[in-house]
Formats: sequence, C-alpha cells, structure tokens
Amino acid sequence: MQRHRWSTIFLFTLLCVFFLAGNALAKGPKAKPFIPDLADEWTIVRPAERYPDFQFKGLAPACSNGPDAESDEFFFFVKGGDVNNLVVYFQGGGACWDGLTCLGYKPYTQDCTVDDNPVNYGGMFDFQRPDNPFKEWSFVFIPYCTGDIHWGAQDTDYIFESPFGPLAGTIQHRGFVNFQVVLQYITDTFAKPDKIFVTGSSAGAYGALGGFPWIKEAFPKAHVTLLGDAGMGINPAEYMQLSRANWNTQYPPWLLYGEEDHPTVANFWTRVADAYPRSKIGEFTNAWDEVQIMFYGLIYATMGLEPPFSVPYDWHVRMWQGLDDKAEQGNYRYYVADGVAHTILATDLFYTESSAQGIPFLSWLDAMVKNQGGTNGRGAMPWRNVACEDCRE
Repeated sequence: MQRHRWSTIFLFTLLCVFFLAGNALAKGPKAKPFIPDLADEWTIVRPAERYPDFQFKGLAPACSNGPDAESDEFFFFVKGGDVNNLVVYFQGGGACWDGLTCLGYKPYTQDCTVDDNPVNYGGMFDFQRPDNPFKEWSFVFIPYCTGDIHWGAQDTDYIFESPFGPLAGTIQHRGFVNFQVVLQYITDTFAKPDKIFVTGSSAGAYGALGGFPWIKEAFPKAHVTLLGDAGMGINPAEYMQLSRANWNTQYPPWLLYGEEDHPTVANFWTRVADAYPRSKIGEFTNAWDEVQIMFYGLIYATMGLEPPFSVPYDWHVRMWQGLDDKAEQGNYRYYVADGVAHTILATDLFYTESSAQGIPFLSWLDAMVKNQGGTNGRGAMPWRNVACEDCRE
C-alpha cells in the first residue's frame, strides 16, 4: 500500500513537470516574465490610432505644424528585446523660441517622417555589434518635432517681420504632450522592467532630463538611469524666461518650490539627482561642442542681447561651472571629451571615444548602466568624473 502511494505521487509529479515544460515551449522563446511580445524590428506606433482620445492640458499629441512641415502627426518607434530592460531615447533637432526662429530662421525639426526611423542610426542603435551593451534591450524612440526641447504644452502665435512683410503662424509646442502619450504606452506595455535607461541627444538630452522623474515615478522599483548627451543648457536668463513663456515649460511639480519657481537647466539636473539619490545620473559633452556654441551665440543674436567678448570661450567656462556644481551630487558624473563634435550616442564615437583620461566612453557608460562604482563619493573606475587633458583651459 505504501509503495502504491509513492508511485502515484511520482507519476503525478512527472505529469506536472511535462505539463509545465510543454506550456513553456508552446509560448516560444520570447515568452519570458514581464517582457512584452514586441517585434524585434522597429515598428511605428501612432497615438492618433492607439490613443485617439488622449489629451494633456487639453492638447492632443502633435508636431509643430511649422511653415515647412508636411504633416503635424506625431508618432514614435518601438523595438522589442530579449531581456527585461528598456531604453527610452529622446531625439534631438534644434529649437525655436520667437517669431524669427520659429517662422524665419527655423533651426528646428518641424515634423515626423519615416527618415526618423532609428534603423538609420549607428552607435547604440547598431544591434549587430557584440560590444553594444543595449543590443538585447527593448527600445522606445521618441521623435522630436515641436521646437521646445520636449518640454512644451502650448500652441503659441508668432509674428516674423520679414523683408517682404510680416509673417504670422501658430507653432504647436507639444513636446511634453507627446512624451505623456509615450509614457502612457510605456506603462501599458512594460509591466515590471528591471532596468530603464533614459537618455537623449542634443535637444533630446533636455527631454530625457524632463522625462526621467515621470518615468522613475511610474516604475519606482526599477533601476532607472539618466544620461544627457550634448545638452549642457548654457543660456542667458532672458532666453529661459522667454522660452518658458512661449512653450509653457512643464517641470515635475513635486520638484518645484512653488508656482514662481523656475530652475535653470543646471539647477534642474541638481534637483533631479538630489530627489533620486539611488539613480545614477550623468552627462556627456565635448569640451568645445560647435553646435551648442552655435546655439549659444544664436540666442544672443536673435534676442538682441549684447554677446560676450568670445562666445566659444564664455560657453566653455560656463559649461565647466555648471558641471562642477552638478558634480557636488554623489550620484552624478560627467564625461568631457576633447574636440568640437556634437553628440555621441548615435555615432561611431560611441565605440571609439576615449579622450577623457584614456577611459573609453563605452566602459564608462557600461559601468554606469550596470550600477558599478556606487552612488556616493567620487566613484570607482571607470564610472567617475573624467575629462580630456587640458580641457579646462
């Protein structure tokens, strides 16, 4: 009788094992806990179709509807991965802040096109490279088409006094509206990611900074890391006031000290680092980034402000002042590379840059994402503050 009882238990256990194994095989290789079943190629998500009633502050997701835009439709790209980690990338593409820059000179991307597909990008988007630390991660790529560094939630009327007479137009500064619908998709799609890497290049660096607190609050148990690529935010105070009014800049309300609190970009980095001390936060820039310096001079010129004696030198000095202030936070690090290049994440420099004290950028970033080196003190090799030789001069 005892032998029969144990035989029955053994057969029952064996059947359970076969059932569970068969069920796992039926689900296929992508059926892993919490990993969404997404295509492993870039796919377009159209909010107008997926979230037709979505609004933020009474505005629907849209691009700028600028003078040269072919359409004001906003869409974004997603790609599935094999591990329970997610990259959220904010695209760059200039900015506009008054009639001259929004309707006349137009140094910003005005619409979304199929050319925005990240399949055309290199660097961290090259998934064929074995040394790409993100090759198995899922991706959400947020295009930029609103002229407001992803921070706006307002349609603004502008007038440009051209040589041929005044030009009038309304620019839809809805970058933050677009981010909010993407965040809705992310929370609907990704249940419990282990790691989230929030990043962006140029204007997208500011989008990553502004979006990080919202993403971290949405996934409090995930290890969320923030990296800004070539977006130091060195601007005169008058520009910050004008752009804030014309874009209706959206800051996380829980990081403000009242309705009249308007932090600078450098101060915003410090607040974010202070509010989320267990998250690693960093920035990359070239010491003499020619595009950031160009925009710095353009702001002075378009706003009628008296420029500094040397625009490149003034930007460089203020860049270092901002980095030194932010580096007081224990969980913040910077990587300052030599030269005038602009951005690194989507370029071949992602794999070859090593001008900061001989430390490869890829090793520095890999240590950051793997949560190596701690978040207090100066940090361990290689995730620490590093800069190219003589870059402070």
